[in-house]
Amino acid sequence: MTPHALAGTLISHAAGLTSNAAAAELIAAHYTWLTRTDFVTTCVHAGTRPDRHHYAYIDWEHAITALDSHKLSCSPSEAGILRIAASLGDHHIPVHLARVLGSLDRTNIALVTTAITRANG
Repeated sequence: MTPHALAGTLISHAAGLTSNAAAAELIAAHYTWLTRTDFVTTCVHAGTRPDRHHYAYIDWEHAITALDSHKLSCSPSEAGILRIAASLGDHHIPVHLARVLGSLDRTNIALVTTAITRANG
């Protein structure tokens, strides 16, 4: 599945769940993570249901565990986006905003702001 198709499937699978949709939209808008084979093959679960509809979701806990154990090397900005998305996608995953926001440029701050607004409904 192409990164673009995967992004669409992630977003449609999360439809109706505002925080999950916001997390999927943030990862899709940031784009980097969905182009990385190491992330997609270990943290994204995708397939086709018996009714032939595609599904995809991110195992946020696994993604953060991989990030923390240095199995997903990345820039501080990429890590920040992943941590914020994971926190939106799984309410059990905390994020320390003061630590991650400082690594983001204006473009990524705008993506995060949009995601937080979307998560709020």
